[in-house]
Amino acid sequence: MDWVRSFIRRGCAAAGAAALLGAGLSASAAPGSTASTARPPVTLTALLSPTVLSPGKTGQLVVKLRVDPGWHVNSNKPTESYLIPTVMKVDVPAPLRTQPPKYPAGKSVLLSFSPKPLSLYEGTVAWKVPVTVPPGTPAGAKRIAVQVQYQACDTKSCQPPSTLRVSVPAQIAGTGTKSPATDRRKK
Repeated sequence: MDWVRSFIRRGCAAAGAAALLGAGLSASAAPGSTASTARPPVTLTALLSPTVLSPGKTGQLVVKLRVDPGWHVNSNKPTESYLIPTVMKVDVPAPLRTQPPKYPAGKSVLLSFSPKPLSLYEGTVAWKVPVTVPPGTPAGAKRIAVQVQYQACDTKSCQPPSTLRVSVPAQIAGTGTKSPATDRRKK
């Protein structure tokens, strides 16, 4: 268990360094690096398709978490209780509805500090979340809020836990309005 305490202490040391450096800066820029002003190793994007939703129809929100090479985040179901899971939350304005995200399986990876494989996300992780517009929903602009909580690590240390947020525009079509994806008339 000494390796666990050491690993967690390094994460806490990184958290303290980040707090001293100020918001938006990371304590570790890349594996093996000591630079303190690099961008975070994880980015979040989201796209709604179609961009104009019709009442009574369902669109799809595609959320992508990109993890830089040399870095990883724990899956939603980490193999150890002390590890911080990756958690995605989608908030849709009323009366829109969505379902809880279905998390992809993590990749089983054996790292030098761990006696057993860990369940990790590396590279790009994607979620598809259905967004339903109930019949009778008034036309207008809406925003869908997406957030992902995670902890980015390399093979030597972990950054402090972090949350990324994006806001996705959603236009609700009025009666008799077709979404661009369904309006295929030639003009």
